[in-house]
Amino acid sequence: MTALLGASLLGVWGFTDPDETRVSGFAFRDLALNSRILTLTSFRAQYAMAVTLTRTWVPIYVGVSAARGGLALSAVAVAIVLAAEKLTNMLCQPYTGRLSDRHGRALFVFGGGGVYGLVALSIPFAPTIGGVLGVPATYPVLGDLSAAFVPVVVLNGLLGVADSFREPASMALFADEGTGRGIASSFGVRSLVWQPGSVVAPLIGGVLMARVGIE
Repeated sequence: MTALLGASLLGVWGFTDPDETRVSGFAFRDLALNSRILTLTSFRAQYAMAVTLTRTWVPIYVGVSAARGGLALSAVAVAIVLAAEKLTNMLCQPYTGRLSDRHGRALFVFGGGGVYGLVALSIPFAPTIGGVLGVPATYPVLGDLSAAFVPVVVLNGLLGVADSFREPASMALFADEGTGRGIASSFGVRSLVWQPGSVVAPLIGGVLMARVGIE
């Protein structure tokens, strides 16, 4: 990571034009009280907890033993499941971002967030889906896995697609509010609001796993 960041620094330094923009005053205070920013953050604070808990829970559910309520898939299978979300998110964002620029960003935040929740609720039913569709449980190279493997890969990939609708639209809305007042401060508010949920959610998940169980 250090090497990659060092290379990125040199690339930006060597090939990006200097930014002469300067904003006077304390932009953070003005943006923190902005009604549109407050509306966005009221959704984002809750969404951060939901998404982080989902992202933490999925690999546990996929990898933990069947006796503990999981799918008991191999480490390679867990890695494929996790990579599916990142891959679909990466591939879709350029197109979904373009669509949100054309057709209204707030709708994409609402729709992407809502679909993310619906897909997340479907993941525990991956074994049932695999059984109904007659999905094979054995695969070349990977060996014996589970009929739930393909459904859970597809569903986690759909989480990436859903989030690709929300993420660029959300960033653009924050940037719009920061234009002329401080885009860096606007993104600072966006990042700050995410952090409490991303810290609390795994802790809540751990307590629930330990005291209640994976179900």
